[in-house]
Amino acid sequence: MKAYRWGGPNSGLHLEDIAVPQPSTAEVLIQVETCGLCHSDCHIISGTGGAWIQQRPITLGHEVAGKVIALGESVSEVHIGDRVAVALLGPAGGIGLNYDGGYAEYAVVPVKYLEPIPDNVSFEQASVATDAVATSYHAVVRTGGVTASTTVAIVGLGGLGSIGLRIASLQGAIVYGFDIDSSKFEAAMRDGAKSCFSSLGDAKDVTFDVVVDFVGITSTMTAALEAVKPSGRIVLTGLGDEKLTLPTFSIVHKSVEIRGSLGATKEDLRTVLALISEGKITPDLEEILFSKVNEGLLRLEAGQTKGRLFTRPTLAKSLTIEGNSDDESDDEAKARVASSNLFASIKDQDASKCGLVTQDTASTTNNLFNPSTLRDSRYSNTDCFSKNGQQRPSFRAELDIPNLGPDQFL
Repeated sequence: MKAYRWGGPNSGLHLEDIAVPQPSTAEVLIQVETCGLCHSDCHIISGTGGAWIQQRPITLGHEVAGKVIALGESVSEVHIGDRVAVALLGPAGGIGLNYDGGYAEYAVVPVKYLEPIPDNVSFEQASVATDAVATSYHAVVRTGGVTASTTVAIVGLGGLGSIGLRIASLQGAIVYGFDIDSSKFEAAMRDGAKSCFSSLGDAKDVTFDVVVDFVGITSTMTAALEAVKPSGRIVLTGLGDEKLTLPTFSIVHKSVEIRGSLGATKEDLRTVLALISEGKITPDLEEILFSKVNEGLLRLEAGQTKGRLFTRPTLAKSLTIEGNSDDESDDEAKARVASSNLFASIKDQDASKCGLVTQDTASTTNNLFNPSTLRDSRYSNTDCFSKNGQQRPSFRAELDIPNLGPDQFL
């Protein structure tokens, strides 16, 4: 089967041909119908999230939905043909983190992590529900304690933050949205925001019971400390900065509670699948060809996506690792090979803090089709969230793409 494998920060993410795994006693084999792409994988590939990984080499991909096609001998909870989503229960139970994940045609999963998918929920909706939706639900409702009596700020209206805003609205809370990209405000208002601003400081005369920071950099957390009420709560779920520098006096003087929020519970996943089934949450989705998973991850790292990306590993059978598949043009084959190596050697790991985009963003897609351009390009940060909309200091990195050829994939 085809699978995207990662062996460490210097290895990159590579498409390989590996054996189909077999389930042990309490496991099942699923055919992966869809797998969501997540920014956490960008952290892992660049080296800043390697501590999450318990197995190397490993198949990445932790937003997984599929069909059960084989059972371990003691499994009775599910049946062949069942449609299931895989709960992501943190590092101790993380598909694509401590055992092989869903950037592959098949995956073996402990049966205890499976959750049935409602009949009217698609595989793509279910896969992003496992992390993007469930993580947002957990941050807002479980960790944040948001209820109908809460005034809440949602900082960062990207893939998780936009869903978090909708979830807060469903709780009946008074919700404000914050993002430096004002094009996201219209959708946020439709999803229940009372108002939207570019920074917390722009929300004059409003203080918040809860601030949920889906960005996670020093400037957003410092602004959250200024905007939250005394004895209020700040929930940190974004991982924008590896380290934060915060004003100690503000934390102590205001008796602020700061809580980290990671992942979700199986109960959370069950709840959000029901919300999707009822039409209360509709994830904004974009499909990425399985041959272009790395290209999709690069877009995530550059902040060039809206909504959640997903891929269909079931279409991988048409791919050939050593050259063109029958339905690929020469240019498409070059793009696939180039994208498989995009993360292979990011020399300046600081660049991962904000995102990498080409200086000429309009030509990004064309650059992906040109390995020589990739070798020579310089990438710089142009889209970093900061208080008052000011651009954070620029980080630079060189993507050094080696000569491309079939031997790299053997």
